[in-house]
Amino acid sequence: MNPDTTSHTENAVGTVQNPKIVLLGALAVLIIILASLAYGYYRFGSVLSFQGLRYVAGSYETRALYEVGWTGTKQVSLPVSGRVIDYAQAGDAEAAILDSGDGMQTVYLFSPGEARALSVTPGIRTSLAVSSDGTKVAYAERIPDAPDARSTASFYDPESWSIRVHDTVTGEVATMGNGFGTALFVRSGNLHLAYGTAEGMHIANLDSGQHQDIALTVPEDSRMFPIVVAGDGSYVAIPSPSATYALFALKEENGVYVLTPAGTLPEQARAVAFRGNSIFSASRSSVESFLYTSPVASPEKPSKWYRMPYVLITKLIP
Repeated sequence: MNPDTTSHTENAVGTVQNPKIVLLGALAVLIIILASLAYGYYRFGSVLSFQGLRYVAGSYETRALYEVGWTGTKQVSLPVSGRVIDYAQAGDAEAAILDSGDGMQTVYLFSPGEARALSVTPGIRTSLAVSSDGTKVAYAERIPDAPDARSTASFYDPESWSIRVHDTVTGEVATMGNGFGTALFVRSGNLHLAYGTAEGMHIANLDSGQHQDIALTVPEDSRMFPIVVAGDGSYVAIPSPSATYALFALKEENGVYVLTPAGTLPEQARAVAFRGNSIFSASRSSVESFLYTSPVASPEKPSKWYRMPYVLITKLIP
């Protein structure tokens, strides 16, 4: 009796297969391939979102500058030697604070083929910012006779630091006041400086000379985290009592700047940066670290994420 060829198929080695099983197997393989492609596309989009993002990471003794690239993160080499204390970038301008190993911390301004030393005196400096045209560099310098720090939080108390603004064209250095966490931004065509104080936030229009204080409730253990301002001054990220960052819109009413709540970043965000209409944040667990990016319009909902081995990220540079 001949086999029923309408319901079974015999292969080369004589085994009989059910066409339905073959079809289901092929569909399963296709689904796996499509899922893999979709995940790969998503991961590619995630990596693409973080391309060029730089960050300062490591303990004080091991701090270095890194950049996210196609194949992962890589350490960035600067034109002069020294351990990275802080780094800033805006437009085509770059600046860094480097420790040469002899206790001297020098502020540098980088341009193509040139590295200019802006500070030549001893001092502890950090909290660096640079204007997009490279004409202004701002940083915090620890006051020599500041009280001895009993903890990390007390070391970064704004009252123990003085804000300096270096004019890279004239060489003049202006002392602004006590504070920490500098940011330079352009608003209405004028260059502004913002930094955190013991009472909140100080804003100075460096072109007109106008100054303004905005009162904020900042917990003692969050003062070490700098205020971050978008390049156009539209948004400000400020440490909140929940140990993450809160987002505010910076608006002007009757010639006075006011902060309007605009959302909260992902939980445990420890570093923040703005790029266009996106906001980046960094957080970590006990075993790994994460970079997140969200639309500024909905900062609490990350649209992309990037996972890496555990690392202490202290600053993001867009």
